[in-house]
Amino acid sequence: MPLLWPPALRAPLLFVLLLLSYLLVFGRALELPIEVQPPQSRFPLEITLRAAVLHAPPFATVEEQDDGSVLYGGFQADLLERLQVFAAADNVTLTFQLSVAPPQYGPAFDLVAQDCATVVVNNTKDHPASHAALCGTLDMIVGNYYATPDRALRVDLSPAWLRSTISTMKYMDKKNTSTPDFTTLTEAEEAGAMVCLKDGTFYSGVVKEKYPGCTYLMCSTEEYCLEKLKMEQCVLYASDELQLRYRSAWDPSMEVTRENVNTQYIAWPMSFDLDPIVTILMNRWIFAAVTNATLDELYFKYFQKALCPIGTAGEACELKCDPNHGQSDARGVCVCESTKWTGDDCSLEVPEDTNMIPMVLKVLAYGMFGINCVTILVCGAWLIWKRKSTQVRVSQPFFLNLVLLGCLISSSTIIVLAEEDEGEGPVHACMAIPWLYSVGFCITFGTLFAKIRRVYIIFKSAMDMRRNTVSMQETMIVIGAVLVVDVAILLVWTTVDPLEWQRTISSMTQLGEPLESEGRCTSDHWGAFAGLIAFFHVILTGVACYLCYVAREIPTKFSEGKYVSIAMVSVRHSGITIRCFPSKSNCGSRFLFPSLDVSKNLQIFVVGVPILVILGTDSQTSFFVRSVVIW
Repeated sequence: MPLLWPPALRAPLLFVLLLLSYLLVFGRALELPIEVQPPQSRFPLEITLRAAVLHAPPFATVEEQDDGSVLYGGFQADLLERLQVFAAADNVTLTFQLSVAPPQYGPAFDLVAQDCATVVVNNTKDHPASHAALCGTLDMIVGNYYATPDRALRVDLSPAWLRSTISTMKYMDKKNTSTPDFTTLTEAEEAGAMVCLKDGTFYSGVVKEKYPGCTYLMCSTEEYCLEKLKMEQCVLYASDELQLRYRSAWDPSMEVTRENVNTQYIAWPMSFDLDPIVTILMNRWIFAAVTNATLDELYFKYFQKALCPIGTAGEACELKCDPNHGQSDARGVCVCESTKWTGDDCSLEVPEDTNMIPMVLKVLAYGMFGINCVTILVCGAWLIWKRKSTQVRVSQPFFLNLVLLGCLISSSTIIVLAEEDEGEGPVHACMAIPWLYSVGFCITFGTLFAKIRRVYIIFKSAMDMRRNTVSMQETMIVIGAVLVVDVAILLVWTTVDPLEWQRTISSMTQLGEPLESEGRCTSDHWGAFAGLIAFFHVILTGVACYLCYVAREIPTKFSEGKYVSIAMVSVRHSGITIRCFPSKSNCGSRFLFPSLDVSKNLQIFVVGVPILVILGTDSQTSFFVRSVVIW
């Protein structure tokens, strides 16, 4: 017979049953998280670690005393003492049972590893047993081991307590001066030079792999490597950068190069068999040494002298050092950040050498232009004064005035050559340089060329016993034709690719600050246009020289009296009349004077251009030579 509940109790009982079912099914979801880190009360009160110290100054030193005891020192010995202080703050007594590790990194590493990689270990009074018995018998190695993936599989590496790199050292006081100075392993590899390496180290394998072309001298100890380096049997010694800096601090004849093979992090090898709580605490105390600057303090103690505060220098940091451009080095010397700054406190800025033309050269150039102007004025005045004389009339004053005008225009090039700017310009006189020189040259030389041609035609006709007239108009056409060719080239040059002022930096600091620069008028294709004009001038000069050569014997033939009569050349209005007689041996000489000017032009051109090419970009000397050539 079913149990009958009173109607008044049925609803409360049903609610209780539902509540119990909910708690049974979903009760676990209400559980609170468990504390995963051990509380400080669970730390062991005492921890003793068996550690072997690897002698590797200044990281760790092992010195045997006369009484048979061993004195341990160096960076890591001090760090162990600091770790004991941090442990005491956690109410833990940390003790290290130190012993002497084998001198090689490999056998020493095997004392912590579970799988010994080496075969033989040097027996010492601290480790008289066989190598197999010593394998994995210690808790940690106090040594400067690089943290590598392979080592992480064999031992438990502590947090990295130093950052270093593989670098090189060279000997400065070399006796054999014929030996090249090597500063990088790349240079040594290209020359197949000898490099010293300490045997049994991790970095020796890294260096060999990266620079297989070098010849290596493997040393058993670091002292042996340094001895071979000083004996100049190897050009570089590759090792840990921190060790090298420690050595160079005590030996001025050694210099650490800027070699940086690859960055490495230094850690302690610890046994996998350590209690996890002990491993966690060791990591905790190493991180404490990092956060409270203990490692920074020890670093400056052993590897680098603490520098003066920013803005100061000197042995006692009593001197000034510009905070923006300098910083004190380990010796207290204020070292400027770049060669842009100088002075004892790096506050003096080194001005940029813009290679501006010295005022002395400009004054000298202006003097040459003045001499030309005075000479032109004197010659012009003389022509006016002697305009009615036979000699002046025969020499054709109109053409002589053109020669003076061309000389004045070309000499003006000296003035525009002296125009320059300390910066990027602009210098509007740039394109005036080829215009003034070329137009002046064409007027001067075109006139001489027309006179030579005219004299040649006249005397050639006289020798052929026939009359020939060279009009003034024809002569002007010759001058104009020479001028038109140059003007056409200059117009295209000015339109397509005009000369512009540009400043080129030839020397700068490591920070990109300019130390020396040179400014000049240039363009992308200036060489093509200038070469075209020069080629035309050379051709013109060569033709003129040929005409001079052909006409060289004309006066001699007139003086020999081979002709019965002498031609009479008469040019009315625009010409001249010349009478030559056998008794006048110098009859034609006055017409050949232009040949001297032609030969001088050619000589200056042939000598001046190669000199300018040799000078190259030396703006000051080039300006002087160009001024002399134009003058």
